[in-house]
Amino acid sequence: MRHMLILISTFLILASSIRAQTMEDANLCQHATDPDVAIRSCTLFIESGTVTNSARAVAFYNRGTNYGRSGRYDRAVQDFDQAIRLKPDDGMAYYNRGKAYDEMRQYDSAIGDFGQAIRLIPNYSDAYAGRGTAHRSKGELDLAILDFNQAIQLAPNSLVAHSQRGIAYTQKGEYNLALEDYNQAIQLNPRLASGFDDRGGLYTLMRDYEHAIQDFDHAINLDSHSADPFNNRCYLLYLKQEYDRAISDCDKAIQLKPDSALAFFHRGLVNRMEGKPDLAIKDFDRAIQLSPGYADAFRSRGSAYMTMGELGRATEDFSKAILLNPRDELALRNRGTAQFARGAFTNASQDFSDGLKLRPADPYLLIWAYLSRARAKEKADIALDIAPQADVGSWPGPVLALYEGKIRPTQLLAAAASPDTKMQHDQECEAHFYIGEYELLQGLQKLALGEFRTAAETCPVNFYEFEVAGAELKRLQD
Repeated sequence: MRHMLILISTFLILASSIRAQTMEDANLCQHATDPDVAIRSCTLFIESGTVTNSARAVAFYNRGTNYGRSGRYDRAVQDFDQAIRLKPDDGMAYYNRGKAYDEMRQYDSAIGDFGQAIRLIPNYSDAYAGRGTAHRSKGELDLAILDFNQAIQLAPNSLVAHSQRGIAYTQKGEYNLALEDYNQAIQLNPRLASGFDDRGGLYTLMRDYEHAIQDFDHAINLDSHSADPFNNRCYLLYLKQEYDRAISDCDKAIQLKPDSALAFFHRGLVNRMEGKPDLAIKDFDRAIQLSPGYADAFRSRGSAYMTMGELGRATEDFSKAILLNPRDELALRNRGTAQFARGAFTNASQDFSDGLKLRPADPYLLIWAYLSRARAKEKADIALDIAPQADVGSWPGPVLALYEGKIRPTQLLAAAASPDTKMQHDQECEAHFYIGEYELLQGLQKLALGEFRTAAETCPVNFYEFEVAGAELKRLQD
């Protein structure tokens, strides 16, 4: 009997210890600030076998939330699945699973979950903002803006909704509306670096470079450990042609975020403009390695290969960019130019014609369509038949007039004049190239040779006319 009493006493102490440990696990599962501690405690609580389904649903929810906090979104989704199975009317579980799907770029699933959260919690502003963000990521900008409008109506001081609606308006090209949202976001939280970073990006698109620089500087002062403002300022300095400063910012962005495909892409752009196409190609290689579907990186690497005279590899990259984005008019234009430089004039003609379907009034596309058809010995006036859609009064309209026989080469050079010194330099270099093509079609090879040589010596390295002038010189010299 004495031994039995001891066993019963020991069991009661053990049972009490188990209950105490389970309660401690429950507390840490819900309140631990370290995600790993919370995940471990939630797991012990779930696997204890002593809790109700309702309590397990809460534990799965908490563990899923902490998986999300630590970036393990696939595991988060699995836990929210279990939470929803045990408690199907838990709107917050749908909301958080939607956030995990959004991070995984599974936008349709995210939109469905946010929608279910809204049905269960009709006035939940964050769910509307979350669904709007997923719609925006899919490119469904009007649907996104409707959701952000609703989120702001429910919560006028929603920082996320104003910031995301600003991005959606920016993507739609409605810059003034975007600026209002960014200003409101900054007013709501003047210490948030991303607000200044977003507005700096908008000012960059608006070509208000001075305000953009101020915003990026401010963002960096608020958070010098974030790669984004350095990355964006790098691109802005690239646009301003301040290449040394741009490289410094891109290097800093890469140092802070070594897996940033965008930072390598931006540095590649700068290296190409600095006349370092080999370094540019290495940067574009890395960007593509980090983001295999990066159409812009393929297109830009193709341009770098063109600068190096590797026209075959350039054409391959442009083709890949077009495959990834069939409506990339710039990639079509680039491939057409590469084909022209290779002497594949019929293929070039097709690319420029496809480009004209996307931008029918673009005078440069009209010029290149005409030249490629003329060099392929096709009926070349087809391109000029639609020239009235273009503005022939401003540059490069006079080039079309030259090919239509309305002006002479000397008049084209005169038309290239401009009060802006840089603009005049660029237009004169283009004029020499197009005069060279005109004289080549007239059979005046020696005169054409001189014009192409001038174009090759004076045009910036990122100009199509520079790249093709070199190919024409080689053909004529051969």
